[in-house]
Amino acid sequence: MIFDLHLYTEKSQDPTWNAQQNLDSRTHYVCAETLRYHGSRILETYIVDQGRLFALVESFKHYDGTRRRRFVVFNVAGDVVGERSTDGWQTTKQALAAMWAELDTLDAEALTSEAIDRARRYLDASIEYLKGQLADL
Repeated sequence: MIFDLHLYTEKSQDPTWNAQQNLDSRTHYVCAETLRYHGSRILETYIVDQGRLFALVESFKHYDGTRRRRFVVFNVAGDVVGERSTDGWQTTKQALAAMWAELDTLDAEALTSEAIDRARRYLDASIEYLKGQLADL
């Protein structure tokens, strides 16, 4: 897999479409099938730290039958780097407060650098593997 790393940008005012466009090819977290399977709805999205991070708040079906809210934060590679509470919160306002508190603890520059380094190592290893296969032909 070739990594298509780039900063996040505002793609749409519609939160679901914005999340899907930004996270496409990075993660399946917000694809229509995944959202439908988990009974999730994207409520709000945020481009954070000049596009280094992408954050969202979603509602989901809790095991007790209620709808709860949770947040998720992704790095430029689409890896989850921040999330809290599998039980979620009752309100979007509570989830947003927790999300911003979590974002205050994250080092977006370091997370971006780590994602870039990991992508570079993966690509280098893939190239070496392909060279080995070609040498055996």
